[in-house]
Amino acid sequence: MAVKIVVANKKGGVGKTTTVVNTSGFLAAMGQRVLVIDGDSNGSLTISFGIKTNGAGNSLPITLYDKKCHGYEDYKAFTAELAGRIHALTTG
Repeated sequence: MAVKIVVANKKGGVGKTTTVVNTSGFLAAMGQRVLVIDGDSNGSLTISFGIKTNGAGNSLPITLYDKKCHGYEDYKAFTAELAGRIHALTTG
């Protein structure tokens, strides 16, 4: 059974990114598969996981924007495998 956990608050600086990074790490360590979605235009979560959005280094070839506009179906093309069981999806 899939469980969805949403961390949202329109105010900045309240610990949303830190909460997601730590919670996803804990769940992965417990053997769960985790998908983190960075919907913030600043990309703080993406940067925290070391994913570059400018196409250099460890970057995603396809972003959530590309999937929505171009209809990519293969999730592996637009997610990055991070620490074992954690996958990330970024808005780019």
